[in-house]
Amino acid sequence: MIGTAELVLAEATNNIVEHAYVEVDEGTITLSCYKELGQIGFEIIDQGKSYPSQEIPPKKNYDLNTELNTLPEGGFGWGLIRGLTTSLAYRRINGQNVLRFSIPDTIL
Repeated sequence: MIGTAELVLAEATNNIVEHAYVEVDEGTITLSCYKELGQIGFEIIDQGKSYPSQEIPPKKNYDLNTELNTLPEGGFGWGLIRGLTTSLAYRRINGQNVLRFSIPDTIL
């Protein structure tokens, strides 16, 4: 579970840095964690740009049965996040991006 949490948090915060804060030199990312029934819940808040259409980007599907050098360098993050989390939700509240998700704690 810890490795899963690290991967999801790395992907989510990397997206904030690369996309939400793309036009600024600094910004704040606030992380909260909490335990709920069978899950570890996470909330990530930033004040950067909102997601396009105020929705989480869809998972991109790539043909992985191809030459390695023809695969794109990026674009896999939201697929990983969607596949490893439950209760994934995004809202824009008072100029802030709020991303919430849970990871099952059964892997501990």
